[in-house]
Amino acid sequence: MKKYIMGILINPKGRSPSGHSVLEKQHLSNKMIVFQDALIIIIILSLSFNHLHAKKKITAPFKVGEYLEYEVKLFNKTIAIQKVWVKGIVTMKGKKCYHIKADIETVKWVSMIYHLHDVFDEYIEIDTLLPIRIKAKKKEGSWTNTVITDIDHKNKIAHIKMTRKNRKYTKKYNGELVGIVSVLFYARTFTPKKNEKYTIGIAIDHKIKYLTVVAKDINATIYLKKLNKKFRTYLYQQVGGKNVALWITNDKNRLPVKLRSVELKFAGYVITSI
Repeated sequence: MKKYIMGILINPKGRSPSGHSVLEKQHLSNKMIVFQDALIIIIILSLSFNHLHAKKKITAPFKVGEYLEYEVKLFNKTIAIQKVWVKGIVTMKGKKCYHIKADIETVKWVSMIYHLHDVFDEYIEIDTLLPIRIKAKKKEGSWTNTVITDIDHKNKIAHIKMTRKNRKYTKKYNGELVGIVSVLFYARTFTPKKNEKYTIGIAIDHKIKYLTVVAKDINATIYLKKLNKKFRTYLYQQVGGKNVALWITNDKNRLPVKLRSVELKFAGYVITSI
């Protein structure tokens, strides 16, 4: 029997770029959580994208103040809450960037067994929506680590510092490189054709992983029980890997609303709050 891990949006807040309430604009979103090596970590890396328009100026389908909250479920039990918000616009390395913040923490009953609390700060360029700095502060059980990744998109090099054991790495990459949070903000700019494929690099700790997805449907209907609402979405599925699916609304807000996985080391979630 296939076992699914799902999540649900629980607290919608914020405004759309046009100034309407997020719910009025179906401004929904969804994130993924990974169980890996007995850890729960954000899994945006399992659904990743590459769009060759990265050199163009992009109009973001979000603005400062957007807030998304997710209820992450395993076997229909809530195991964690994830919050993602656009904190503000800052100058990083002389460039204007959106400061994207994400916070994922296990709920009380899970934390009594295994406590996870990861905080991510990603700084993505306003013009390209590609990150130039990623900071991940992780606390998983008794294990802690902070990873700072500075990305040189011109020379295709990532400089990585890890506080644990004071390690440093320099990684070259191909195509475009994003973080496990910024990948969804980048993907929100896509307007795919059916069966169009995307490949991108994901910076996760000191590694770079490449993943490919295909747009299996460009007008898939999905019903979110928590919100009692149907949405029209782009449906992406991973190519040649895990049976993972991601739905992103195909309106102008381009927000992911659901992730599903049949692998127990992956967690899926659906937005329940905006």
